[in-house]
Amino acid sequence: MNLQEAKSGLFTKTFLLGRFKQNAALKYLSESNEPGAIDILVEALDQGHRSRKIKDILLSVEDQARLDHLWGIWSKSRSEKLENVLKKKNAPASDETNRVLSLLKIGNTADIPTDNGGIRKVLSLINDPDKNIKKGVIDYAMGLPRTDEASDHLYRTWIMLKSPMLGAVVRDQKRTLIDPSLETIDILLIALEKGYESEVVSNLLLSVKDPAKTDHLWATWSKSRSEKLENVLKKKNAPASDETNRVLSLLKIGRTDDVPRDRGGMRKAFQLLGDRDKEVQKRVVDYASLLPRTEDAADEIYGAWLKFESEPLASVIRSQDQKPSNPSLEALFFLLENKVKEYLTLENERGERFQEAFAMAPESFREKLNNVVLKSGSRRLTDAYEKAMAARGDLSSDLVINARKTAGDDNGLFEAAKYMTLTGLLDLCKRWTDNKWRPTEPRYRALVERAVTAYTQVGDLNIATDTPAPEGTVDLFDAFQNDTLNDKQILEGLDDPDPFIRMRSVYLGVLRNLLPAGRLEKAAQSQDWPERLAAKLSHQVTTTEKDPVTWVNGCTGSGGLLTAPVNCTPEEYDYFGQILHKTPLTASGFAAKYRALTEILHAFQSVHAAGGIVAGDDDSAMEPEALQMTEVEDAPDDIEF
Repeated sequence: MNLQEAKSGLFTKTFLLGRFKQNAALKYLSESNEPGAIDILVEALDQGHRSRKIKDILLSVEDQARLDHLWGIWSKSRSEKLENVLKKKNAPASDETNRVLSLLKIGNTADIPTDNGGIRKVLSLINDPDKNIKKGVIDYAMGLPRTDEASDHLYRTWIMLKSPMLGAVVRDQKRTLIDPSLETIDILLIALEKGYESEVVSNLLLSVKDPAKTDHLWATWSKSRSEKLENVLKKKNAPASDETNRVLSLLKIGRTDDVPRDRGGMRKAFQLLGDRDKEVQKRVVDYASLLPRTEDAADEIYGAWLKFESEPLASVIRSQDQKPSNPSLEALFFLLENKVKEYLTLENERGERFQEAFAMAPESFREKLNNVVLKSGSRRLTDAYEKAMAARGDLSSDLVINARKTAGDDNGLFEAAKYMTLTGLLDLCKRWTDNKWRPTEPRYRALVERAVTAYTQVGDLNIATDTPAPEGTVDLFDAFQNDTLNDKQILEGLDDPDPFIRMRSVYLGVLRNLLPAGRLEKAAQSQDWPERLAAKLSHQVTTTEKDPVTWVNGCTGSGGLLTAPVNCTPEEYDYFGQILHKTPLTASGFAAKYRALTEILHAFQSVHAAGGIVAGDDDSAMEPEALQMTEVEDAPDDIEF
């Protein structure tokens, strides 16, 4: 017979013969050492097959392994019939898994050890559905020694499993817990956030004495920023001892005086200006106000102010008049505070202080610096800005011009003309017509007089823009200028049979000053209108009054001239000089206006053109014919008066 046959015989319902099979099966199963034999007997017991006989068999089990197996079956099934057998037998399991459970079930708690392992196993069964086991757990808990170790287990299990029964034991016995373990602390922290037994949990956390455990609390808070834990830590008033969170904890509980004032302490404290806790940020500022008036302290305060763009730290600097070791840092602060006079005491002749201050400033500060320069009314500050930003390749010429206007700095505006186009020069000429300013240097005074005189001849100048051309449209003359033709190709095009190619060569030849003598006049008399149009656009020749291309003068206006730069190449300078030379002084109408505009532009180009174009040394510089061109290898960037 095997187990399957024994089970079949035990469960047979055949009368007479079936009884014989059942008895045979019971005999086989009771004598078998196979684990499955016990399972079949328990199954038959639960189903009411030969219950009395099976109870007798199970009560007679002496083998501990088979007994442990019975307890294992019961712990999973919680069979009431098997439970009655086991309670009557009154023999606990010997295996680690079920021994404590079996002792609690049969009410033999005295045999359960009270070491850490025993206490942990027993208390973990407090929420077992079996009332007898719960009672056994409570009986066991009531008998535990009054040690901090046992109390730690009781408190932890009570809070972790939310057991009112264990809570009652703790309260009835008035148990105290001097210093919860880290394991218990973690359970308490969870309970604190969930609001379970808030008063008990808070008091237990307040009772923590071990510095390492206090550090653990601060480390937890620094990550979670729990408001509930924060309240506990403030009430506890004990800072962290570890390097990571000590400064943060001192600031958080308001013990600012205890934060170290050496370099290391200052850097850790100021780093917390970036903390998300507003209270910590405020305490950092309080800490800064307590620091001594030393260079080290000033360096750290200024560094933190700059890094975090902190207005509260700026207030500390104002009130304490801190002086950092780097004067450029102080210069930056003075500028942002709009203390231009104080800044100028730090500036050097080459304007390097502004350059250094600007370089260390974040983007938002740089915008403020520009506004300070713009509104300062200080020539020296504008000079410093111009030198510094030119060196950086980040100069705003409009800012320089407007700052000099604000400062009433006409000498500086004369120098700033190099950044302008003719449009800007017209504004200058109007200014100097009204205020009568002139440079003290004779040659420059003559140039201004020349420009102002020409300005009075310009008259009304209306600048209008046409409707934009369709997308993708390219101006023909822009296209010409973008062609990558060399000088030889341009000259060859002058004889091309295609009038538009000749038109291009004439137009580019004028711009590059390549045309042979008389070629422009020849183009002006050409039978092909494109070539005559190119000649007409040079403003150096005239065409017949009835020539259809003369409408160009009335329609094109002075747009291209108005955007011509003062700082130009020698070729461009020479081009406008030729326009003046070939436009008679007696010209009228548009030609006279165009000549006056060119006169203004050419006067300033004579000073600022690239390559060092300079005016003559005498007052005859007012006359265009008196202008002389002298190329200098290293032209000065600025003009001194």
